Amino acid sequence: MNYLDSVIDDEKPEVDLTSMLDVVFIMLVFFIITASFIRESGIPVSLPASAEPVPEEIESIVVIVEPASTFIVGDRVMSKGGLIPYLTALYSQNPEASFAVVVTEGSRVRDTVTAADAGRTLGFDVIPIVVRD
Repeated sequence: MNYLDSVIDDEKPEVDLTSMLDVVFIMLVFFIITASFIRESGIPVSLPASAEPVPEEIESIVVIVEPASTFIVGDRVMSKGGLIPYLTALYSQNPEASFAVVVTEGSRVRDTVTAADAGRTLGFDVIPIVVRD
C-alpha cells in the first residue's frame, strides 16, 4: 500500500452546499424586492353607489277606527263586515306590508279590538295601536 492509497481512503467525498444556499437566498431577496414594485394595470370600472337593488317602498296597511263604528283603510270607509276581506285582498297584493291600527279619540274599545283581530287574522303577531286626537 502506498501513500496515495491511504490518503484517498481517509478522505470521504463531501458536497459543499454553502455557496448554493447563498445564491438561492440572494435570488429570493431579489424576487421579493422586485415583486413589490410591479404595478398591475387594469381597466377602470365605474361601479354604482350601491350594488344591491333598492327595494321599492313597502307600504303599510293602516286601519283607522272612527267613533261611529266605521273603519277607514286607505281612502275607503267600511263597516265591520267588510274589513277582513278587504284587508286580506290588500295583504295578498303586498305581503311585505306592515300593519297598524290608529284609533280616533271617542272610538269604542270593541272596534279597536276588531281592527287588531283583523291584523291577527292576516298573521301579524305585533300590532301597534296609536291614539289620534
